[in-house]
Amino acid sequence: MHVRLSWIGFMTCSLFALGSLVAQERQMVQLDRATSRPAPEIGAIFQKGETDQFLKVALKLPGVEVKGIALESGDVLLAVNKKPIRSLGDFDKEYNEAKVGTKIQFDVERGGKKFTFNFIKPKRPENAGRPMIIQRNN
Repeated sequence: MHVRLSWIGFMTCSLFALGSLVAQERQMVQLDRATSRPAPEIGAIFQKGETDQFLKVALKLPGVEVKGIALESGDVLLAVNKKPIRSLGDFDKEYNEAKVGTKIQFDVERGGKKFTFNFIKPKRPENAGRPMIIQRNN
């Protein structure tokens, strides 16, 4: 009887711990159109920085790989096609108005170092205009 109770107690604790881990992994990230811009075709969501004078990669979407670009969460977007990006309006004008298949250059800052990425603008996914749920594992 003692062994059975210990086994039941172990299983109960294990299931509780597993449930806690799952609950901790699922977090909703809600982005406001006034402060952020998704670019799912390159696997990034850009957001205004703390001072509103720059854009940063708020979230790097997993599973999206584009040849020539390797953004990471926290990267600061300095320029698109050598034109400074200081606001969401600048980003909309320079990146979102560029046609699919055109060459794009991103100048970014990461950890105090500057990087330049050259890539061909890919087509946006068909579901890009719909709300999406992003699960972030911390």
